[in-house]
Amino acid sequence: MGIVRGLEKTHDNFSVIVFDAHPDLFYSWNNSKLNHRCASFYISSKHQTTLLGIRSMDKDELEIVKNNNIHLIYSHENIKKSLLEILPKLENKVYISIDVDAFDPSFIRNTGTPEPGGFFWKEFIELLETIFKNKNVIGVDIVEFSPNENFESESYSLSKLIYKIMALNETFIYK
Repeated sequence: MGIVRGLEKTHDNFSVIVFDAHPDLFYSWNNSKLNHRCASFYISSKHQTTLLGIRSMDKDELEIVKNNNIHLIYSHENIKKSLLEILPKLENKVYISIDVDAFDPSFIRNTGTPEPGGFFWKEFIELLETIFKNKNVIGVDIVEFSPNENFESESYSLSKLIYKIMALNETFIYK
């Protein structure tokens, strides 16, 4: 939420694309509006928001999706096809947030809320390439990596993801 608020000071209109296993659309969680379970709720109040890879949702969150300008792409859908349908509806500028629980736990398991059935490397990179090819990406974050045990390869993979994002930005910056 803090990065989005900061970007609002320098960018007029932008949409937000969130890769996540959960919509994070709670008004408050554990008596805090700043809890990670609330991030998309507050971001979507000011920015058109797309949630990709959703695999677990509370029924109250589904009601929020239905009653607001939130695009939801479940993990069981053809995500690339759905993304290509939604991208033209978004602002030209987009901010991307990547919650590591968007990945399948067999790839990244060190997160507080793992869910089976998530993204793998090749599919994820193809989705990022699609976004970078079609939109002006103004920032990216990677959140909720919570190292606990045997996380060295996961840390390395997430570092490679950051490197790949920087390369995509360089590749598509002059579109």
